[in-house]
Amino acid sequence: MKLGRADEAFEEIQHATTLDQNYATAWQYRGELEMERRDYMAAIESLSRALSLNQTVAVLEKREACYRMVGWTRQAEEDRQMLEQLTTGQVR
Repeated sequence: MKLGRADEAFEEIQHATTLDQNYATAWQYRGELEMERRDYMAAIESLSRALSLNQTVAVLEKREACYRMVGWTRQAEEDRQMLEQLTTGQVR
């Protein structure tokens, strides 16, 4: 991506998630690239996969943004609440 080769980066991250379906960071990067491509539904799917493997503030923030982009406010608010719980250390 940083080299200006977005299509190649996307192909490589797709390949990475195929090789290791349990690599949370690869799913996060894939979701971020899908966001860049404005494919928010695919990004939600990838970011959700990343979250199922490793819950992080960064991924929750990105998925919340995607939910808002597609108009899914209830899901976005759920992610916002989870973010608040994670950042204050009050996970239920």
